[in-house]
Formats: sequence, structure tokens, C-alpha cells
Amino acid sequence: MTAAIVPEFEEPDFDTLERAAEWIEHLSGPHALEKRAAFDAWLAERPAHEYAYAEMRSLREAVAPTAQMTATRERQETALRRQRVRRRIDTVAATAAVLGLGLAWGPDLALRMQADAMTRPGDMEQVSLVDGSRIALNTGSAISTSFASGKREVRLLKGEAFFDVARDPSRPFVITAGDSRIRVLGTHFNVRMDGARTTVTVAHGRVSFGPISNPAAQILLTDGQQAFSEGTSSQRQPVYDQNEALAWRRGRMIFYRKPVRDVIAEIARYRSGNVLVLSSGLGARTISGTFSTRTPDLALTNVARTIGARVLDLPGGITIIYD
Repeated sequence: MTAAIVPEFEEPDFDTLERAAEWIEHLSGPHALEKRAAFDAWLAERPAHEYAYAEMRSLREAVAPTAQMTATRERQETALRRQRVRRRIDTVAATAAVLGLGLAWGPDLALRMQADAMTRPGDMEQVSLVDGSRIALNTGSAISTSFASGKREVRLLKGEAFFDVARDPSRPFVITAGDSRIRVLGTHFNVRMDGARTTVTVAHGRVSFGPISNPAAQILLTDGQQAFSEGTSSQRQPVYDQNEALAWRRGRMIFYRKPVRDVIAEIARYRSGNVLVLSSGLGARTISGTFSTRTPDLALTNVARTIGARVLDLPGGITIIYD
């Protein structure tokens, strides 16, 4: 048996990725047939060209599926290219995350059907409830409410919200966020969902908070305290910055010695489209700063400038930060 010789993989540079994105635009335009021969010649020049084209095509389809891909031959070619490069997909940092984020808005139809109030990326909304309680919804958040039969119940379906609960000892106010539950009488506090983790920050008052499946893990929080719940456990945060945690209420994002990847992920919550950091070294660096939630694109530019990186905007709302 003879061993097959696999050519060494050539990583495409950013100029090649940008050129691949341009070819995608050309081939979906009115003169696609005229440019096909030139595209095929460019594709055959280097293996990196084929990889870059498949990568950009995959990213674009993840965040903005196009109607132009109607021909069966095009679909088959794209599928074959994906198969050849899938084993190298991890070379583009955060691509898997982008695929998940790009599809995250897919279930929004079902979310809208459940929600009584909902905000899009970059938007905030004040909600007044029938009992006099008020809820401030942060970017990309959704809630549903139930006040039937004397209940006061709210489900945080997604995102983050600040609650100003009207006191009523006869009717505790109950909030469900993922697998966690918060019970209050009257207080001011913040609830944030990040995947399976729910974090509660109390500005004033008292709340009981913890996993629904484990009542023994319930925590009593008072003024200025914070805790998070994940799975069947909960934990107090002995040290945290309340000013940072509640900065969004003033339209700000505050970071103190935070990893760049976390800073960019937070900024991305306030904008449409997806952001990739194509360097593990960049993402691991730490920075400090204050940014406006109303100008997230400017915030990204300032972060990139601070760490000596560049910003590349691609079709489909993709923004790449690279060194």
C-alpha cells in the first residue's frame, strides 16, 4: 500500500479573503457568466484561493442566505468545497461561533410569538406592567408576562433586563430566566442571561435567587450583591464592579482589564451582523475603556486601534478584526 501525499495547507491571507468575498458579489451579479472564466482561473491559481472562496461563501450563507444560489450545480460545487475544507475550519478563529450567531436570529419567529416585549440589537425599551412595576429591556432581549389569577410572573426569554418591582407582600413577583428563578417583593435589580448562566445584580432590596431544580442552592441577595446560577448550582460574586454591571442603564459599556474577546463580544451585542477576531493572540490581550452603547461600530474601531489591529467589513454584515 502506498501512502497518499497530501499537499501542505496554505493559509489564505486577508487580501485573498477579501478578494474571495468580491468574487462572491461578482458571481451573483448580472454579468456572472462573463466573469466565470476569470473566476475559474483565479480559483485554480492557488489552493488558498479555493479555501478562501469556500470560507467566505460558508460565512455569508450562515448570516445571510441568498436567493441567487438557485442552480443545482452551484449548490453541489459549494457542498464539495465545504467538505474539503471542513477539517481546516478551525483556522479561522471564531468561525464556529459565527455560524451559531448567524443562525441565532433564525428562531426569532418562535421567540416573537412567545414574547410580550422584545428589543432588537442596539435597541432598548421601557415596559410598564399593570401592577406598577417597570422593566428596562437591554439590547436583543425578550420577556413574556403573566398576571392572571393574581400572579405576578415574568419570563426573561433572552438577554438582559433591569426590574423596578412595585411592592406587594400579598403577591410575590417571580421571574424565570432559563433554569433559574428569582422571587421578590419590591426591589431594583438586574438579570442577565449568557447561555446557561444567569446573573443577578441587586441595586436595592432583597431577592431570593437560584436554580429551579435545586431549591437548596437558593441564595438571598441584598443591596449591592451579585450572584450567578448555572445548572444546579449558584454562587455569590464576592468581588465585582456594580458600576460596570449596570453601565448599560446609562448607555455605556465599561471594561477594566478585560480580555479583548470579551470586550468585542459585549460590543457585538449592540449591533447587527457578526464580529470575528482572527487571532488568538489578539483575543487574549486585556484592555480597559468606556464606550457608548449607541455607537458600537465606533467602539469596535477604537478597540482595534488600541490593540494595533485592523478592521475589515465583508458582505453579509461580517466584520473581521485582525492583526
